[in-house]
Parts: sequence; C-alpha cells; structure tokens
Amino acid sequence: MESSFVNYKDIYATNLNLDINNKSGFIHFDEIKSKLVSGKDFKLLTEFKNDSLKVNSSYKSSKDELNKISFSHTIDKKNNSVVSFYDMELIINNQKWFIDKNENKELPLFVF
Repeated sequence: MESSFVNYKDIYATNLNLDINNKSGFIHFDEIKSKLVSGKDFKLLTEFKNDSLKVNSSYKSSKDELNKISFSHTIDKKNNSVVSFYDMELIINNQKWFIDKNENKELPLFVF
C-alpha cells in the first residue's frame, strides 16, 4: 500500500510505503510527526521465523541523528513473552542510549 500522507489522531506521516504478509513486513515514511517520535526516513522491518519475531526500526531525528532499535520477541516453554534487544542507539533529550555490542555479554532480556 502507498499513500502520500497519513493523519491519524496525533500522528502525521508523509509518503507511506507499506508491505505486510504472514512472514515479513515493511513500513517506510519519508517524514513522521507525533508526540512519541518526530523525524524523517522512518523504517520498520519485521520478520517472523521459527516462532520468533524480529523487528528493526530506524529514523533520523530533526537534528539528522540516526536512531535505531532492533529486538526479537518469542514465547518460552512457560508461555512467557521474551523480548531481547540486540541493537539500539537512541538519542533522547540530547542523551545517547545504546547497547554495547563490543562486550561478550548476554543481551538485555525482558520476560513477562
């Protein structure tokens, strides 16, 4: 699906390109403005494989800084949701947040 703009509640986006199926998905906006995020070249890619969902998202802020976050989601044997972050670089209120990929440590994991 393609659209020159999307306006829903407090979200406004231009030049939407959307492609979703049972195994993967792709969303791209040239520009997005909302209370949560504002920027350009917003991309969201998803892949569903072996009962696990992988999500990669990135956008450039109004200051042209790249923000990205990548994580996976699955269900464990106890029927808990397990979310693991494997790549993240975010700039929030002029503070950089990231996952240190140089260390051989376990990835941040949330189980609920």
